[in-house]
Amino acid sequence: MNMTSIAFAAIGTGTLRFPRDQVAEIYFDEVIAYSQRNPSTKMKDVRFVLHDKDSLTVQAFNVELQKRLKGTVRISSPGTTTFSPVVERKPDHLETNVGPLCFQVQPGDITEESTEAIAIISNNSLDLSVGQGAGAAILQRGGDSIRDECTMYGPQAPGSIVVTKAGRLNANYLFHIVPVEPLTAKSMKACLLTCLQEAEKKRVTSISFPAIGTGILGMSAKSAANTMLSAVRTFSDQQPAHIQLIKMTIFQVDMIKDVRSAMYEVSGQKTPTEPGMLQKFAKSVARRIGLGGTGESSTTPETPEADSRKLDLVIFAGCERDLHHATEAVKEVIADNFSQRIIKNEVIRNLGKEDMRKIHTLELRYAVEATVEKEVDRIELRGQPEDILSVMGDIHELLDKIKTDEHERIRAQVVSKDIQWKYKIGDTFVEYESHLNAQIELAYHQRRKTMTIHQDGEQYKISFVDMTEEDENGQRTDIKRIDSRKGLQPPDYWDPQPQDKKMHIVELKPSTHAQEYKKVSDLFSGTCSNRILKLERIQNPALYGLYAIQRQKMDEVNGLGSNEKLLFHGTAEDNCNAINHKGFNRSYGWQKNNLYGKGVYFAAQADYSARSQFSPPGPTGHRHMYLARVLVGEYTVGRPDILEPPAKHRTDLTDTYDSVVDQIPNPEIFVVFQDPQCYPEYLITFQ
Repeated sequence: MNMTSIAFAAIGTGTLRFPRDQVAEIYFDEVIAYSQRNPSTKMKDVRFVLHDKDSLTVQAFNVELQKRLKGTVRISSPGTTTFSPVVERKPDHLETNVGPLCFQVQPGDITEESTEAIAIISNNSLDLSVGQGAGAAILQRGGDSIRDECTMYGPQAPGSIVVTKAGRLNANYLFHIVPVEPLTAKSMKACLLTCLQEAEKKRVTSISFPAIGTGILGMSAKSAANTMLSAVRTFSDQQPAHIQLIKMTIFQVDMIKDVRSAMYEVSGQKTPTEPGMLQKFAKSVARRIGLGGTGESSTTPETPEADSRKLDLVIFAGCERDLHHATEAVKEVIADNFSQRIIKNEVIRNLGKEDMRKIHTLELRYAVEATVEKEVDRIELRGQPEDILSVMGDIHELLDKIKTDEHERIRAQVVSKDIQWKYKIGDTFVEYESHLNAQIELAYHQRRKTMTIHQDGEQYKISFVDMTEEDENGQRTDIKRIDSRKGLQPPDYWDPQPQDKKMHIVELKPSTHAQEYKKVSDLFSGTCSNRILKLERIQNPALYGLYAIQRQKMDEVNGLGSNEKLLFHGTAEDNCNAINHKGFNRSYGWQKNNLYGKGVYFAAQADYSARSQFSPPGPTGHRHMYLARVLVGEYTVGRPDILEPPAKHRTDLTDTYDSVVDQIPNPEIFVVFQDPQCYPEYLITFQ
């Protein structure tokens, strides 16, 4: 909503009777955490508004503020992100954020994790059966397919990261870390960082680690945690685009105490001694139903074997009325701490595989259950209210992005129907993908001189001044813009046409126009032994447009087929400039020996047009011949006196042939009588 300021009352300290000191602590922690997770937020002013007569609440907030002002100030090196305050959503489930990453620690079995990837320490032969650590457990649960895939890889160098499928595990990938010897905190951090970088390359959104290093490598739990936290912080500074959640799953619960200590130290907090979530919940219920005083109460020790996922609450009361009152109070507290929300949006039906992975990552990060029902455009969220609000915000952002991307895709398709940008590869021009085409066209309309695009992981600079594309190595290629709304377009292989030239001559070089040069020279040399001195392409868009319209009409009448031929036309050097600008004109005086009609003559073989009477030497001794596009269509044998092709039938004199020839079959000479029927595409200068 782009708000810049917000005010909060001391929520929960009134009727709900939450401990004032804990409310104050939570307020400060959450504001700081939000600020660190969202460094570019527009929210700059957050105020806690306290009732002036509620002296106890005012005192609690003042005490918390003074604690923070007197606390240790952590100074980070430039460009280094700091960790947010640690949150313990339930006993031994710790969470902190650093930059775009969420780092979680929890007790459990790594083989049961449902993150997209699991990372484990391996050896240079990738033999998970060695030892009794996480690798052996993963092999036992994941199945033989993991071992079979590992055997496909040879011995691995220290520091290598090998990615395999995860067999029957809930994860998709296994990242096998081969540690560097000798093992130090520095070398282990390098391995963990490389693992995270490889996961980012594979576009993984969530990954779980065991307490790496605490097994056969002999690292202490706190040392392993510090190494992991250091790697996560360094990785965060690299601004990953895909990984959102990094979990550390600890099988030996007694290690969590040391890990907790490490997490609180890096976030600048003191290790807490107050009750965990279940104790806070129980205390809140007790106070709501009148059991327990308002002063300090002792903390009931946690039972290590208790299942943190389930709470069995037994209520004892002196009468049915008190029992009912207590039950309702419990229900209210549960309702306050558990919620269900529905998201309905027509975009939900378009959620793809990667989008579902992102939602699953949010489930893991916030301990929220998300049920996606594409067929009815609905997502149901269940969990704690504050978690649901966070997840809803992220899902709405995801849906908005999908909707925006879909609109951009449709817009790009619409643009591509009329406008198409192309880049040159070899002798041909290739179309840009539709989304890039739309981006380039937008920049072109904004009259920008340059722009940058990203294609296939590479960056390219587009220059609209000289119509080129330049890659990161400085290599350039031509680009062109085709506007189908302006009628028929020139061939794709033409070079960019200078804006100030109606006719442009491009000299073909074997080095820059290899395929095109070879095509023309082979057609010439097939029947003519004269040496080629120069090949030039004639680019005359207006003249070509007339020819293209004529070809389109002929194709509509005769059907697509052999209406067009590449034929030769010899001429004197003095005529070349006129032909380049105006095309072949049958009224020009250079036409001789009109044996088959008073039109423009073309030969199927280059040696015929190379005769001296058709292509005489110029002042320099050079001779000239065109390789032209000619619309011969349907033809018949010509006669010297005709000014146009004869009629096909005497009963309909308007239905005429398209051209005439010297003989049928196997004609060698073709004559056309309409100037738009031929286009002088290549000028060949020869000896």
